[in-house]
Amino acid sequence: MLNADDIVNALIELKDIRNWTNYKIAVESDLPTSTISNIFNKKSMPQLDTLFALCKGFGITPAQLFGRNEKYEKLTDKEAEIIKQWESLDPKSQKALENLIELLNSKEYYIDI
Repeated sequence: MLNADDIVNALIELKDIRNWTNYKIAVESDLPTSTISNIFNKKSMPQLDTLFALCKGFGITPAQLFGRNEKYEKLTDKEAEIIKQWESLDPKSQKALENLIELLNSKEYYIDI
């Protein structure tokens, strides 16, 4: 089970992966910048409603946040790297990649590799 430090560290990891500023997180999460600063500078555990807003801002579910430490254990190194890269994308880019994957799976394309 995750403790408060694990959750804050997971949020810091998401911030670093995406190279987002506190302002960007505040805008995406619809939260005051001061709240974001308190979480990241003081490493204080956010309230539950704030945590949900942060997850929404990062484009993940709370379950994905809480499972960050466990979800890479059964993946190959390449699979884990692909997921980490996915998480660094903004929601619009994630959707574009989803569409590309669906196209590749549909076999309705021709790419000479």
